[in-house]
Amino acid sequence: MNNKGQSLVSFIIILPIILLICGALVEFSNVAYQKHRLTSVTKTIISSILLSDKSIDTNEKDDIIKMYDDNSITIDELLVEDNNYLKITANIKVNSFLGKIINKDYYDINVTIKGEVIDNKVVFKKG
Repeated sequence: MNNKGQSLVSFIIILPIILLICGALVEFSNVAYQKHRLTSVTKTIISSILLSDKSIDTNEKDDIIKMYDDNSITIDELLVEDNNYLKITANIKVNSFLGKIINKDYYDINVTIKGEVIDNKVVFKKG
C-alpha cells in the first residue's frame, strides 16, 4: 500500500498549527520582553531620582522620560512624598503580530512600581 499521499495530507494539516504555535510563542516573548524592559526603565528612573539630591516635581513627567531617550514609554502617575518615596505608573503600547487576526492591533502593558529609600538603598515594591 502507498502512504505517500497520506503523509502529505497530514503535513499540510499540521503545518498551519505549527506555524500558529511558533507565532504565538514569538508574540508572547515580545510582550514579556517589553514588560521586563518597562519595569527595568521604571526602576532605573526611581533609583536615579531618589538617590539624587534634586527634588522632582510631578509636572516634570515628560522630562524624566526624555532623560532616558525612550519615546514609547509614557508615565501616567508620578507620586512624590518627601524625596524618600516615589511611585510611578508607566505604560507602553506593544504592536501585535498575530493579534490582528482577532482585531487587536496592540497590547497595553502597565507597570506600577513604588520605591522607597531605606538605609541609603532604594527598595522596590510592585503595585
